[in-house]
Amino acid sequence: MESLIKLWDNFQQRAYSTLQQVTATSPQVILWTNTLTEQKDVDRILDKRHYIIQVWTTANDERIKMLAKKGYRMIFSNHDALYLDCGFGGWVTDGNNWCSPYKTWQQIYSNDMSAILKNVTGSEYSPEMEQLAYGASATIWTEEIDEHSLDGRVWPRLAALAERLWTNPSTPWQEAEFRFLHHRERLVRQGIHPEALQPQWCRQNEGDCPDRRPRKPKK
Repeated sequence: MESLIKLWDNFQQRAYSTLQQVTATSPQVILWTNTLTEQKDVDRILDKRHYIIQVWTTANDERIKMLAKKGYRMIFSNHDALYLDCGFGGWVTDGNNWCSPYKTWQQIYSNDMSAILKNVTGSEYSPEMEQLAYGASATIWTEEIDEHSLDGRVWPRLAALAERLWTNPSTPWQEAEFRFLHHRERLVRQGIHPEALQPQWCRQNEGDCPDRRPRKPKK
């Protein structure tokens, strides 16, 4: 493994040097988490001024803590919330795919990058780390989708990610649910084919599906 890291290090340095030769300014490179980003001396190999790390782990992975402590900017694609392929059948064999279960719009809406950083860094968290969360990106591969099935696989879940990134709400997903049902209808009117979320009756009867009205305590 040590020889592989040395070889990879050498390749990365030469690749970045070549990229510099064809750009007017120092290029910013996005690199997914991998064996190279796991190294304790990753900051010697990958200059944090030039590299942005796209996080392809779970939200509670210790590697996020290490990268944050070293000052790396990160784009979150943690697959326990933002991998849209999850929850479907495996294409290599039968049964569910490796990242099941399905990632709901509620999980995506609740995927708060600031909360992730606070959780993984614990007592070592500092407000400056907020600046390291450059954004997030939902991911999907094309092993089992094509132009005919893409809409339903990504919409309206991507709208949940959009609200999380644009407004970073402090309220739970329940506060957005009715708006989300109406937004799904807007997508339909635009000719998009989003996945259905609830029966039509639920959109027509706000708060009744499920019934979230206050209940009187039982005697």
